[in-house]
Amino acid sequence: MHRTQVHVTFNGERVGDWRVGTRTVDLTPYDLSGLNGEYLMAPRKCLTVLEFEPEPPQTRKRFNHRGFLFGFDEQSKAFKVIKTEAGDHNLPWRHEIFTVQPGEVIWRQIDCPRPYTPITNSLSIEGNVYLGAVHNKTCLAVTVNLTTESILITELPTAFLLKLGITKLRSYNGQPCLVSDSAHELATTGKFKICVKDKDSGLWGEREVEVKGWREKVTGSYSFEGTIPSGELVFAKKKLETGFQMLLYYDPRMETFNEYQIQTEEDYDSAEIFLNHKPSIYI
Repeated sequence: MHRTQVHVTFNGERVGDWRVGTRTVDLTPYDLSGLNGEYLMAPRKCLTVLEFEPEPPQTRKRFNHRGFLFGFDEQSKAFKVIKTEAGDHNLPWRHEIFTVQPGEVIWRQIDCPRPYTPITNSLSIEGNVYLGAVHNKTCLAVTVNLTTESILITELPTAFLLKLGITKLRSYNGQPCLVSDSAHELATTGKFKICVKDKDSGLWGEREVEVKGWREKVTGSYSFEGTIPSGELVFAKKKLETGFQMLLYYDPRMETFNEYQIQTEEDYDSAEIFLNHKPSIYI
């Protein structure tokens, strides 16, 4: 385990320490053969994970929210971590970023145009990290450009509401999209709604995705997890079976379904699915 001590300061005052380190995870016990190796890089049997250890509890009370975002800068070919902090008592919102590399960890402060409260998971696509958020009942899409190290905040369509613990960020045909209750919508209509970013205009808009044959061919509750480069839509069964996670691949061109199993620990009651994260193997 390699670990670096980081001193966090605010307005020149030291408010705590963060220990940043890496560890290696052995993937050998897990059966990765169920998925195409192009996406999971199954031949590679270890994965390096970046770890953070929080500062002591007495300094944590200065902030009512602290989180980390992680992404890959396509231009510099480097991984970067963004730290977000929101404080009480008129403390300003803070965003800092550092590049994952050997040696000393140096945080660089970046400006944020407006405050927000995170609602969804983060997602890294083509050099940007995305996040669904709200502020004063307005739903927002937060975009962190890892190359310019700048933040853009866009208002979402008023009809699309973000729900804490329900709305997820996913990749749809290479673009970020927000999806809320796909499992219920699929079960009742064979369709589900998403709010997706337009590649050309950069604006977010609602659209409906139809999965033909869903109600006739699929049993069980599945949620939308994203698309892969082949154009297939991937769904995960919401309830884990004993020892494995069920995935369903749908090809919209052929209108066919393929089911896969991923081995998990037997005592797990939930699992997070990551698609198209091939570069993360090389941290």
